[in-house]
Amino acid sequence: MMQYPDPIQPTIDVNDYLRLETQRVGSDTITWASGTDSAPSKPSSRFQLPKVGIAHRLYLDIDGGSATAFDLTIGAGASAVAANGQGPYGIIAGLALRVNGSSGWFDVSGFGTYLLNTAENASAFPQTAIGTIYTTAPTDVASTLFDYPVVDGRPRFGIEIPISVSATNPLGMLLLQNDQTTVELEVRWASLSNYAALTAGAVATLTLTLSVVLEYFDVPPRDAFVAFFLPLLRWGHWWVEERQDVAATGRDANIISLDNHDTYLRVLHTITLNSVLNTDAIEAVRFILNRQTYLYDHDDATQLRIQRTASGGKDLPAFLWDFFKTGTMRDVIHADAYTDIRSVVDVVAGATLGAAAFVRTAAEKLVDLGDPLAGNVAVPANSVQPRA
Repeated sequence: MMQYPDPIQPTIDVNDYLRLETQRVGSDTITWASGTDSAPSKPSSRFQLPKVGIAHRLYLDIDGGSATAFDLTIGAGASAVAANGQGPYGIIAGLALRVNGSSGWFDVSGFGTYLLNTAENASAFPQTAIGTIYTTAPTDVASTLFDYPVVDGRPRFGIEIPISVSATNPLGMLLLQNDQTTVELEVRWASLSNYAALTAGAVATLTLTLSVVLEYFDVPPRDAFVAFFLPLLRWGHWWVEERQDVAATGRDANIISLDNHDTYLRVLHTITLNSVLNTDAIEAVRFILNRQTYLYDHDDATQLRIQRTASGGKDLPAFLWDFFKTGTMRDVIHADAYTDIRSVVDVVAGATLGAAAFVRTAAEKLVDLGDPLAGNVAVPANSVQPRA
């Protein structure tokens, strides 16, 4: 095998065998009949990922397909954005990546997935980018990526499922090209009111087509695979979201206990009060280890300012503990070292909780899966050759 020295990074490592490729996985069309809160035509869409390469990322694009995909009959009524504050992303009730039938790998709501995409790095803009200028036909790039009509129009938006920990770090990648692993993407759909708020007699129909694209690394020759890739496959990259009711207002009334296993990279809290997404009613946050070590302890404004700085100027309607902002393991939480891990979100006294008050917590982890078995990996004869 011929080697070509890399003048920038002469030392051979896993990056010399990485080559990103994409493949269409499939598409599905979902409809919502005329109404204000009609159910989807099917509860979920399912896609089995092809047994090709090493999965890095999934791109999900949602497109109405026509100018009347959201078809409004307003009459004397009114139409507005979704009342829960989640924009079009709330129409996706949840996304699950099931590996050999298990849902532990990725299981997050549509809006939660959108938020973790925005927080992932400073250059990630799933919605409207800072400095958008191409907004007029025939170069209306912005509307191709995001359009959220609540009158007659063509909805267009997308989200991504990160399988590796980042665009530049393959840790956590998932081997598809072997007989022992099956991976299925499940997309669960919500009712129409999660897309738009229709009142006073207004009704609408909605049609959306979901297209899924897999981004993957080609499998290298066996010797390179065993040397560079196999050790990385020991680690799974998991995102799992859970819901907890808001118990009361005031200091320490809402403690989110986290599992003391694995390695935490990020923890994302979204708070719903009185059925609406709410950041204004949060007055302080804390992250506590073993009930006595206050790793972080500050007010809401400080937290939101930290998040704005880390995300390239974006204001996230959530509270994010980012232990992986450096892209290294310097600040991560090795949970096995603690008996008690908790995140605290203080709701200001007097806030209205209403009928629906809860915290959704999405936790990003690295999970030690144990030693992978090299003998179970089938390496094709036409595997990609190294670039260096």
